[in-house]
Amino acid sequence: MPPAYINIGAFVDSGTMVDSHALVGSCAQIGKNVHLSAGVQIGGVLEPIGLTPVIIEDNAFIGAGAVIVEGIQVGERAVIAPGVILSKGVPVYDCVNERQLEIGEPIPADAIVVPGNRPVNASKLPWAKEMGLTMNCAMIVKYRDEKSEASLELESFLR
Repeated sequence: MPPAYINIGAFVDSGTMVDSHALVGSCAQIGKNVHLSAGVQIGGVLEPIGLTPVIIEDNAFIGAGAVIVEGIQVGERAVIAPGVILSKGVPVYDCVNERQLEIGEPIPADAIVVPGNRPVNASKLPWAKEMGLTMNCAMIVKYRDEKSEASLELESFLR
């Protein structure tokens, strides 16, 4: 299996699976029984200096190619789908509770987060709006239930 890298000062708790090409940045904190899929990038505090560490709480599942940086906190049992980017500059919309998370607010426990996009702000970028351009966002589309538990059951077999 290709290598993964856990930087100095990072903490990875027991039972966590770190797949190939996953990167865990300096001082990041990864809880128990987390799954970091292939190509996941977890930011640290050395780049840029002074940020708070990324925290991934127990039993979270981070899908392939997800990027979590800038001190984002992911709640217990949350599922971050492949390709999701979470940073302070990427808004997170909770479509279940019909609200936008505040900057710095943790991803709630049991949330299932998928990549999405949104229209650009017409008053700030009228040309981009005219061209139909969109910007990256993350969307909570549901919270874990029996159906989502069944789709993650392979996880228990891998352990």
